[in-house]
Amino acid sequence: MIMPTRTTRSIRSGRAPGAFTLLELLITIGIIALLAGIVLAVGSAVLRGAEARQMEAAFRALDEAVGEFERARGQKITYQRIGDPAGSYDCVEISNPPGAYSIVHLLNGRNWAANDFRPLIAGNERSLEILKRIDTDLLRRDASTFPPAGNGLNAVPTPRIELVDPWGNRVAVIFPGRPKNPGELGDADGTVRTSDENQLGACRDGRIGFVSAGPDGNFGTREDNIFSYELVYPLPPLQ
Repeated sequence: MIMPTRTTRSIRSGRAPGAFTLLELLITIGIIALLAGIVLAVGSAVLRGAEARQMEAAFRALDEAVGEFERARGQKITYQRIGDPAGSYDCVEISNPPGAYSIVHLLNGRNWAANDFRPLIAGNERSLEILKRIDTDLLRRDASTFPPAGNGLNAVPTPRIELVDPWGNRVAVIFPGRPKNPGELGDADGTVRTSDENQLGACRDGRIGFVSAGPDGNFGTREDNIFSYELVYPLPPLQ
């Protein structure tokens, strides 16, 4: 007895030799789609990881530049935000209106009381050299400007630098409060708690914290936020 070959079976089934059935085609397409999805998911995860590492490296350089400035200044940087308790903070150079993130003010500086420009981090030669380590995609010229020092608000504007995250959003700066006075309530590191700390976490040891909102641009979803270091959160009771 002669066994039917693939060719004879194909002829009897009414399809050409080597052809696929509709079911076989659907299965093949499904497998290809599944593999493509896996490749895209892995690629996206790798890209997000690379972007997060890029931001973390920028934060390390920024943290070092701030430390260099503070050592040269002989004083920690603290912050006064309009609406916070009067007299709570000791650094007027980097105050700015409510709701505005102040990375530009920290890097470049401004004395709001005197309405003039006062260089801060970028004005320190050693700090500026450290800032140059940051990827140029993240450290850029700000679209707005500050006037130069001593000439008032009517002076010719001067470009400012700013730091953005890999998704193009300006990062948040979480400033520690000043050292608390006897009888005042504050955090475990001995500082009063600022309004920004209430939103994103308390600083540790009087150290400025930096936060990227992550790919979704929303500081409220902490799962994908990127921090320069682990802020204290959830917030403990004041003590």
